[in-house]
Formats: sequence, structure tokens, C-alpha cells
Amino acid sequence: MTYEQFAINELITHAILNNEPMPVLKSETTNQIQVIEDLYELGEKSEDDEISVSDLFFESRKLIRSNLHFPLIKKLHDFKFSDGDTFTYIYLIWETIRGNESVEIARTANKLFDNESGAIWHTQTILLNQNILTRENYIEIIETDFLNDAEMKLSDKSIKMLEEFDLKISCNKKKKYNIIEPAKIDAKTLYFNEAEQHQLTMLYSLLEDEKFKETQRRLQNKSLPKGITILLHGGPGTGKTETVYQVAKATNREIVKVEISATKSMWFGESEKKIKQIFTDYNTFAKDCELMPILFFNEADAIISKRKENGTSNVSQTENAIQNILLEELENFEGIFFATTNLVKNLDSAFERRFLFKIEFHKPEISVKANIWKSKLPTLSDSECETLAARFDFSGGQIDNIVRKNEIQEIIQGITVDFNTIFEFCKVELLVNKKTYVGFKHSN
Repeated sequence: MTYEQFAINELITHAILNNEPMPVLKSETTNQIQVIEDLYELGEKSEDDEISVSDLFFESRKLIRSNLHFPLIKKLHDFKFSDGDTFTYIYLIWETIRGNESVEIARTANKLFDNESGAIWHTQTILLNQNILTRENYIEIIETDFLNDAEMKLSDKSIKMLEEFDLKISCNKKKKYNIIEPAKIDAKTLYFNEAEQHQLTMLYSLLEDEKFKETQRRLQNKSLPKGITILLHGGPGTGKTETVYQVAKATNREIVKVEISATKSMWFGESEKKIKQIFTDYNTFAKDCELMPILFFNEADAIISKRKENGTSNVSQTENAIQNILLEELENFEGIFFATTNLVKNLDSAFERRFLFKIEFHKPEISVKANIWKSKLPTLSDSECETLAARFDFSGGQIDNIVRKNEIQEIIQGITVDFNTIFEFCKVELLVNKKTYVGFKHSN
């Protein structure tokens, strides 16, 4: 008598032994992405209470062991992470592949535990850097105002590993690094006083790619710092920020823009990490760029002002630590760095030598203001532009406000605004109670 032997799938055996419904068996997995997706779907079933957490871990282990012929899956297996950490990592990998840069830590933890205390414990180990995924830099924490909203994302180390296994990450690096592309910057003609224009013309020329590379080669050969660092300082509305945009536009360079207020942190010690991470991210992004991008610190007053005396508050100590890190980063900087400030008189002396170029922006002279008026409102005559320039000590930004009011008025009234109306707009532009006199002013 001949007996035939049959192999029973282990998922079916598990269901029989636990008196559970028969699982639906899928056809043989054809690629590693499908394995990652299948593991992700197991987590979704666990969150919806279709399977228990123990079943999630059991089936995840079986799925991984049956697909070790895929290099990435074998790599994940060889890490020897715990079941919870393995699933957390794979879940984040799948979300990243799908184009989601980050996921909520708490939501992921809820898939891994049947009780709330377990989910909270897992979340805390990640947030406090006690988890192997954060400790070994496989994932990074994205800080939020509330701990229960904290998110995590793959580190550059993990993204590089995935790319080594032929997985191209679809997350947008330009979004990640807050990139402004030159093609998306509107070209504008800016008008400056002769002194500023002379310095800016030289700067535009320097940042042309051929001259920039030759400058860096020559500086490096003479053992000099090869980074180009520029401080633009002056009153509000004088064109500092727009100058950075137009330099990027003219030289076809991308901008990595940093709003300094975003580096402030409610968690002591995190602001220092953020500053350092900004330069790490910039250097990483620069490697993928054809031309050296611009790192732009907008309104940098808060971190380049005079340092506080030692022994003051924790906040002051943190601010001093941030400045020390920034000074160190600028000392070794090899790219293009712009910073803008309205308060140069409060600049810490240690930063003075860190900036190769320091360009002061004054309010435009009368002839320059007349050109700005003419460029913004070409329907005005030359004499009308000169009148406005002479009577009102406006910055370029204030002139823009008048132009906006003009456009709104024309839309509402349906007619072209005349000179007298524009003159009235100018009279009410300043909040400070200043009188504008026509003709001679008599003193008492």
C-alpha cells in the first residue's frame, strides 16, 4: 500500500491548533516590495482587531523566514530586532516607499500591543532614545508640541540601505529640506544705491558656477576656508530676502531655506541638535545637486546676536550652545551661506570673521526710489515718480504696499487710479504720526 505525503502550510496548522478561521493563502511572493506590503497589511489587520498581536508577530516571522531569498528581507532578519521593533521598522519602510515621509509613533505602537500601557511603553522607548531603532540611528524623531503627536521617519542611514537594495525612495527630498527651486522664483529687477549695487554685482559674478568652482579651488590650494558666507543686513523692506532669491534665480541654484524661528524648541537640548542637523541635511542635499545650493538663514537675529554672560538661565545657556555650534559649522563650511538680519549692531563679534561678505542695505536714495516707483507703476510720469520719491522716505517693501493698494482700488473702482489717490495712499502708509509737507516748512 502506497502512502502519499503532504506538506501543510504552517499558517493553516496554526489556525487549526488555535481553533481559528482558515487563512487565505496568497500565491508565491514575487518581489521584496510585496513582502513589505504583506507585512504592512498584517499590521492593519491587527489595528482593526481582525487578528491578535500574537498572530501578527507569528505570521510576520513566518512571512520573513519564507522570503529570505530576497536580500532586503534577509537583511531585516539578520538585524535580530525584537518582533515589535521589526514590525515598527518595516511599517515605516512601507510608508516611506509609498511617499509618506513620516508616521505617528503612537499609532504604530497601537498595532503592536493589546493594551494601552504596552503601546505607551513602546512609544516612550523610542522618544527617549532607549530603543535600538533610534539608538542605532535607523529612525529619527520629528519633534512636535505634544508627545502623543510625535512622528518618526527613516534616517538617511536607512534610506541609503534601501537604495542599496534597489528601492528608490519616493519621498520628496526637496520637500524634506524645504527647497526653493530657481525655476519657481519670479524674476524681478531690483534697484539699489550705488554702493550696494557694486557689491551685489560682484557677488552675482562670483556665484556663476565656473568662477565659484575656480574660487573654491584656489582657496583650498592656499589652505583657506573655501565656503562663501554672506551677511545681508539693513532695515526691514530694503530687499535683503528678495536679493537672495534673485541671486539663486540668476545663478540657477536651489535654496535650502531655514526660518530660524522653526529651530526653537520647547525641549531643552533639542535646538542644538536641530542646528547641527540643518548643516548635515544641507551637505546631504548638496551631494545630489548639479550646482552647489544656497543655505539661507532668514531673519537670523536670534542666533547671531551677542552671547549671554555665563551662569545665567538655562535658556541663555542653550542659546549660547546654539551659537557655538553655528560658529563651528561655519568655520568648516564648504558651500554657499546667506544670512539676513535687521539688527547688525547686536551681532556677536565672533560671527564677524565667519562672514566673508557683509553687505549693508540702506533705504534707497531719491533717484533709486524714483526708479522703483516707475518700475512698479509705469503709468506715472517721471516727474510724478520723482515727487513721490522726494516726499516719502519709503523702503522698497513700503512702495510694494502702495502698489498693492493701487491694484485693489482699480479692481473695486474699475478705473485707473490717478496720482492724487496714490499720493493719499502714501500719506496713510506710515503708522507713526508723521506729517508730510508740500513746499516749505516754517519753523516757529
